[in-house]
Amino acid sequence: RKGRLFNINIGPQTSVLLDTTYCDDRIRIGMGGTSGTRFVFRRCPDDDDDVEANEFRALLTRKPISKPRALASLGSLTVLGLYG
Repeated sequence: RKGRLFNINIGPQTSVLLDTTYCDDRIRIGMGGTSGTRFVFRRCPDDDDDVEANEFRALLTRKPISKPRALASLGSLTVLGLYG
């Protein structure tokens, strides 16, 4: 599936660093490598039909729209908001 109207990618690409401080068969505890933010992940059931466990797949297939198109869309919405 191709991108939608507001699937935009603005700004520099970044790398996410996550240090795993604890991991077992049920949970994984991590900490942001640069921010120090703590994360707790729990394992989803092994069922392939689990909607939550597969939500990310649809996001990976979407292609972001170009910056000029995003800016034009936002500009149009602003104008419509001012004069609409």
